[in-house]
Amino acid sequence: MASTLYGRRVLLRNCGRFLHVAGDFGSNYSTHPYLSSEMLYAGLTRELSRRPRTFAEKMSGYDFFGDFDVASLPVWFTPGILMNGRAGQAAGRARNLLDTHLFNSTLEEKPGIQDNDRLPKYGSMETVLPGNLFSALVIAPGEDLLRTYAEGQVFWMGKKRTMFQIAELGKVAVAELRDEHCVTEYVQVSSQAVNTFEAYSVLGASQRYLVVSGEGSFEHLSFSSQELRCVPVLSIRSFLDVLE
Repeated sequence: MASTLYGRRVLLRNCGRFLHVAGDFGSNYSTHPYLSSEMLYAGLTRELSRRPRTFAEKMSGYDFFGDFDVASLPVWFTPGILMNGRAGQAAGRARNLLDTHLFNSTLEEKPGIQDNDRLPKYGSMETVLPGNLFSALVIAPGEDLLRTYAEGQVFWMGKKRTMFQIAELGKVAVAELRDEHCVTEYVQVSSQAVNTFEAYSVLGASQRYLVVSGEGSFEHLSFSSQELRCVPVLSIRSFLDVLE
């Protein structure tokens, strides 16, 4: 692990409707109430470290750290959690922050976008309404990397390329490696690793990970700012490995 790591809170505001597909059963698309760590890395680094890969390599399976040369741009992020305003609480699937609209099936016989068979003509799509805040923690082995971010900067996030803007930045805090009981930030962990927690709550899940916040006794990053909760090493192991 790098000799010293640093962390900083970042609040992101979505400037348009945002969809992070959680399910598409019966052409009814639902959204996760968070941005994944990988989505944040790709968006907030502007994909500058993406490696060129052949079509066959891309189809061989999911390998984020194969797609991106993270060591050349060594920052990482905890999931960006949809917040209930600035109250500091995860909003979850709060109905006042989400909206569901129906696909227009009445124009199927008319010219235009509805002629594209690749686009859905029925069902619904749930999105996060514009103007909401997502909270994440950015981690890096150098303060300079964290100070490249500034309030007002604009980035594009997700497959739909939704515009996000940095609404607020916290102070840079020094991280210390500890092995004791702590309460965690929301982090991404595998379904096997979640058993390491003594207690936890699940905000969302995919085939690859769970997004959880909890507590337990394990090796973790503890920050000099009381505003930042601990980050278990097991949740950022792949990132730490590229720093060695």
